Amino acid sequence: MEREGVFNYITKGKRLFQQFAVDNFVKVESNKLSFLELHQNQIRKDRADILNVTNKNNIGQRVVLPPTFVGGPRYMKQRQQDALAYVSYYGSPDYFITFTMNPNWSELRKGMNKTGSTETKSCDRPDLVSRIFKLKVDSLIEDLTHKHIFGRVKEYLYSIEWQKRGLPHVHVLLWMEERVTADIVSQLISAEIPDKEKEPRLYHVVTKCMIHGPCKGYDESHLCCQGKHSRAQKCGKGFPKTCRNDLLFGNNGYPEYKRRSVGEGGNSLEIKIKGEKKTIDNSWVVPYNAYLCLKYNAHINVECSNSIKCIAYVTKYVNKGCDRILFTKTSDNGDVNEVENDQEARFVNPNEATWKIFKFEIHKNYPPVTTLDLHLEGENEVFYNDNTSYVIRRSSHKAVKALGLLADEETWKNTILEIINHTNDRKQLRETYASMLVFSDFEDQSGIWEETKDLFASDYLHIKNLTECNDEIYLDTLDDIQKHVWNCGEGKHH
Repeated sequence: MEREGVFNYITKGKRLFQQFAVDNFVKVESNKLSFLELHQNQIRKDRADILNVTNKNNIGQRVVLPPTFVGGPRYMKQRQQDALAYVSYYGSPDYFITFTMNPNWSELRKGMNKTGSTETKSCDRPDLVSRIFKLKVDSLIEDLTHKHIFGRVKEYLYSIEWQKRGLPHVHVLLWMEERVTADIVSQLISAEIPDKEKEPRLYHVVTKCMIHGPCKGYDESHLCCQGKHSRAQKCGKGFPKTCRNDLLFGNNGYPEYKRRSVGEGGNSLEIKIKGEKKTIDNSWVVPYNAYLCLKYNAHINVECSNSIKCIAYVTKYVNKGCDRILFTKTSDNGDVNEVENDQEARFVNPNEATWKIFKFEIHKNYPPVTTLDLHLEGENEVFYNDNTSYVIRRSSHKAVKALGLLADEETWKNTILEIINHTNDRKQLRETYASMLVFSDFEDQSGIWEETKDLFASDYLHIKNLTECNDEIYLDTLDDIQKHVWNCGEGKHH
């Protein structure tokens, strides 16, 4: 923390401060992982049908990370499922926004100048980068959800990530109350170079932050021309885009935005690439919103996601998690140790370290999603430890019943007796019993009948002037119950 009149030597260490931040985050994270590894008996679980075997030494994963561990595989899986829950309920998101930290922000420069060194870079102050970007993200969400600069938002989610060089960025998905039309998109999203004379500030931001590359045909050493999604001598991001005079909602996930060519009234600029001057037109502009660009002076890519094809990509990309190396470690018997894998395959940069030390959120969504676990019979997940006897494990139904969460025969018998105490109407009693037979899960139906059959048939004794029930009276009683069962069954079917 910076305090007036106090010289904080830690934040003046530059690369040593970066190492200090990463080391201390690793200590915090390692402490959490050690706790999880030592308390596996409280978090290990697997499917009940898999556990019901005799050889318990080869059951399940021996060391696992629970979904409460932020950044772990189950945590990220749940975040992805939350996003898909929104999609299944509300449909495709309307806007996909990517907001990247600008290392030249005035707030960051002002904070770094306090060190008294003109050579300080943004990477030397990961604490300032995290704090300032957190404030910017909060401000962006405020603009979108409360100031309604795109219209009223009914739900949103965002995820924080870090680039290889360390700068943080946030992916935001928005679902709007009002249906997004071509006219709305044309007003909110632009993909053209502004007029330098009429809009000098916007021109400066767009030309500095919203121009892709250029790569193909200019400088093909860019990562977008080398990744797995790119082909030989082709940009993986699809640049340069096709110039056109109007907006077209396409079928590839994103619209084809208005990008006028220079001959049709579009603007251009000259840049130097490897010492040579090159002319760049609108085909290289990343789609943006003018208001957000002017306010935040940063790379803010705004896309309208109007096609069902982009849903899987967007929800998975937004929740893909932190960077990791391709690494898997297994023990001799094939068990996976997820704690060791997380420690040894993890890539951590100083900005991510300080962000998580400050306990800033890396995911946020509204409204909240509540998990409803559904499973087939015997496939429910149960907690277990090495001392559990799997062979005598109760079935799901018996376990719930043992916990008192399921009504048993004794409960139904007490219910019948309670009805008798409040009414002498035996016909109503038989109707209630018929309903129990149809809508309840009795394991021993005959047991209840044998214990209470005289109560069901007592009115027949008066009708026939008898003092004891006989088989004929019991048959009449069962016939009456059977009629009520048929009536209840028809209602249940409908």
